[in-house]
Amino acid sequence: MSKKGKRGKIDEEEAPWEPLAAINALVALDPADQARVLDELTSHQKAELETRWYGFEHNGQREPPGRWRVWLIRAGRGFGKTRAGAEWLSEQARRMPKGRFALVGANTDDARRVMIEGPSGLIAATTRGTI
Repeated sequence: MSKKGKRGKIDEEEAPWEPLAAINALVALDPADQARVLDELTSHQKAELETRWYGFEHNGQREPPGRWRVWLIRAGRGFGKTRAGAEWLSEQARRMPKGRFALVGANTDDARRVMIEGPSGLIAATTRGTI
């Protein structure tokens, strides 16, 4: 059960954050209240909001349900294929530290440049402190 603390802020000792509910609640506020809420976030909360993936991805970027061995995202530029794959693989690697994974690209240089080192690649998607 949540309790309101000083200045009406909700104590941090409550249920885990549900990203979609939190974002929907933030969007429903008027701009002044949005700014106030964002200003009251801790630096850790702001970093989380800027880097969080799950809950902010669109339907086409979510892994398919069920058991599968290959996940193909056939889409154009800007869809978020690299980010979706990097986020998924990063999560899988955390769950299965001894797992074996394959990144398949046109060639080794492209795979490294885009899938690993690129702005939406595996290094960028990996949770801070896990590399």
